[in-house]
Amino acid sequence: MSSSRPHARTARKHRAAAAGAVVVLTLTATPALADDVAADAAGDGSVPVQLLSITDLHGYFGDHVDSVPGAHTGQPSQAVGGGAYLASHLDRLREEAALPEANSILFSAGDDFSGWPSETAYFWNEPTIEYLNHVGLEFSTIGNHELDRDLAYLRHMTDGTCEGRPDGDLCFTDATRRRFAGADFDYYSANVVDSEQDALVVRPYHVEQVDDGHGGTMPVGFVHATTSTTPDGGLSFWPENQLQVLPEAAAVNRYAAELQAQGVEAIVAVIHEGFTQAGGYNDCRNPSGPVVEMNGEISAAVDAIVTGHWHALGSCMLPDPAGDPRPVVAAANHGRLINEISLELDRATGDVLRDRTVSTNHANTRTVTPDPEVLRMARYWRDRLAERRDEPVAEITGDLSLTSTDPEETTLGNTVADSFRWAAAQDGGADIGIVMPDKLLRDIPYAAGSAEVPPADVFDVDFGRGTPDDVAQGFTATAVGDATLVRDPELGQQVATFDGSEDAFRYEGFAAAWQDERYVRPTTQVTLQCTFRSTGPVPATQRWGIICGNNAGAFSFYRQEQRIVSYLDAAGKAWKETNLPADQWLDVVMTYDGARWTVYVNGEVVASQADSGPISVPATASARGFAIGDSYPVAETPRAFQGDVAAVRVWSTALTADQVRTLHRADQAPEREGLVTFGEVMFGVVHETGGFGAALTSGEVTGRELDALLESQWQEDADGTVTFRPLSLSGNVRYRYDPDAPVGEKVAFGQVRVDGKPLKPTRSYRVATLSREFVATEAMEGFDALVGARDLHRSGYSGPDALSGYLRAHSPLTPPSLDRVAPRG
Repeated sequence: MSSSRPHARTARKHRAAAAGAVVVLTLTATPALADDVAADAAGDGSVPVQLLSITDLHGYFGDHVDSVPGAHTGQPSQAVGGGAYLASHLDRLREEAALPEANSILFSAGDDFSGWPSETAYFWNEPTIEYLNHVGLEFSTIGNHELDRDLAYLRHMTDGTCEGRPDGDLCFTDATRRRFAGADFDYYSANVVDSEQDALVVRPYHVEQVDDGHGGTMPVGFVHATTSTTPDGGLSFWPENQLQVLPEAAAVNRYAAELQAQGVEAIVAVIHEGFTQAGGYNDCRNPSGPVVEMNGEISAAVDAIVTGHWHALGSCMLPDPAGDPRPVVAAANHGRLINEISLELDRATGDVLRDRTVSTNHANTRTVTPDPEVLRMARYWRDRLAERRDEPVAEITGDLSLTSTDPEETTLGNTVADSFRWAAAQDGGADIGIVMPDKLLRDIPYAAGSAEVPPADVFDVDFGRGTPDDVAQGFTATAVGDATLVRDPELGQQVATFDGSEDAFRYEGFAAAWQDERYVRPTTQVTLQCTFRSTGPVPATQRWGIICGNNAGAFSFYRQEQRIVSYLDAAGKAWKETNLPADQWLDVVMTYDGARWTVYVNGEVVASQADSGPISVPATASARGFAIGDSYPVAETPRAFQGDVAAVRVWSTALTADQVRTLHRADQAPEREGLVTFGEVMFGVVHETGGFGAALTSGEVTGRELDALLESQWQEDADGTVTFRPLSLSGNVRYRYDPDAPVGEKVAFGQVRVDGKPLKPTRSYRVATLSREFVATEAMEGFDALVGARDLHRSGYSGPDALSGYLRAHSPLTPPSLDRVAPRG
């Protein structure tokens, strides 16, 4: 820990204090107020305590830029984010409180890891623990995402074991050149139960001893609870026979009473469940949500409630069951806010003097000097990304593709279904592996990273050529404001720079292309590429800033607050938001092939969804133009972008995933033919594009229920149109169907074979697929036959784990034949 952190305590891993967790609530106290509190405490025998808390960091410790609304309704929003700034703000708040080290307590309300920034996701979130150790986190509540993998993985994160993944891919060398050794802090929860052991998975509460100013100590107890919705979550799904999460309020009350029986009167509940309100981050306008309801049930012995999970923000003082106000706070997510609660303890009774509690949320603004050690840490992990991405996993002898001329099967679908059955055989067993429609996002090509990329035919501006003019169709640039070209030392070329006011390059001639057939324009497919670096926030007077695209309609990349928005208007407006790191060059690509819309950042998929329809023509002439750096005012409000742009290109076709990767890596040597790498297979193939991915789960169904699932592939719309959405099934399943039969009657039992034997209506079959499909609220619409499956078992594999493990075990893998499903006759 850096010497600039005088109040950060020595690591206290496996402390002997009674089980527990801490919570932070806060409306921030100014330095003057903190001095006043300390003076009052000295004068009347009370003991001051500072609680600092964060929640839902999700691994965003790098140079992440985000925003929060104003502290109060009507105040301007603020640019926030970044672990280096968060560390400096924590130091500042500790120093301003000027309390004994033991009286300033930093903790988290959960969801510290299982996040999506590449620099932590690629290393299975170990970098997040390194960061939290550095800032002096003292304890945390288990959030739902701490349970995205199994309990062995949670033990790995806390204790530094190298266990908890089926492939043993753990224990990386950290930024200090030491092997991962786990957290210097403990996790707690009063309501997460290991069903097999019939016991809590961690301790339910603990006690912090604070300095009483007279050579002694006083206890502050922390009771922790995890959202009871955890088992039904898409990623944190758990069958009841493996893990249970009991009601939160009852668990808090039980252990608050235990603390009181031990003589602890100052009690904080840290609950990874949330609420929301309609005001600024220090407001409490119309609060609602689970914790607001729980507040009326949680014992008046609890003096503060710190929340998380909802990524919401607010600071409330709500009456407890005895009618006395207590803080109930939410500190957003991704390091956007810090909660500070200033408590005073009565030296005679040890209880909190409620009328003196001050609770404030502090914005993690980028107005302080960033912690240099965190900057170095983040750079260390970012610098390892390319090497990690290119680690060999396996070899294949041909393309594993999402598409084929066979409407029922694809080589990728068959391979993933086989991998699900294979992985289930290692953990829990399964008769059949199944992949639901739209769960696979991109090909695994044989010649990865070396695909031929056609020239951009709609628009092609590369400022490195020294001109802002388009070379694809000859659109001339009009400079607006102070838009200019400068040499960027990092890229070693010219780039366009925009100051966030009205600077832009506009291409008026682009408007004519929508109406003039002499021009090439996207109609049913498009690819938009923009290589840029964001250098400042969107001004408070604007909703967004355009980076590149049309003024309104068609296709664009925007900055909305501190996120990138990929916008497409095809049979209805749609958009995807992706969090952005600041001051880094990003290569962002959006493709739309008429059936699927996919967004890539630096060659990796970050979002993908099914969509269909022609690309809409912008409604007005001004909207049909194209702009880089800003767009025309809408309702007199500019949409300016502050940053630099290196190149913008538009194709009238959808580039493949391999072409996008090649485009991004144009200056690197092509990968070896047939090589499948870590970056290809672990992220962006099986449903999840970051984090861990949904768990592979198996369950028992009857043959009749399996037949119903097969029939679900044909779905009839209100107008009588029948849509076919094929499942992928493991290679031990074969069936034939009647394309002319009515919906619901296309697959006969006698036409289905499992391991060569006819499907039996009453026999049980164990099916393995992603956990979401067994949960009513998560299952794919129209494919709910697995929701009632029995004897569920969550395996230690995620979907990506299963695929990568199967490829390793069968390398070199020959793409499977497309002979599992066919129309009858």
